[in-house]
Amino acid sequence: MIQCYTLNEQKNIKILRASLLVRRLFAAKNSMVVGVDK
Repeated sequence: MIQCYTLNEQKNIKILRASLLVRRLFAAKNSMVVGVDK
């Protein structure tokens, strides 16, 4: 039970990190597009 719980926590942390990276990438793309549009 404890191992499964820690594994689930690790998965959640990985998902959170991945989502943060994706948000950063989208933000960078949006800023680049805005700069190009200007």
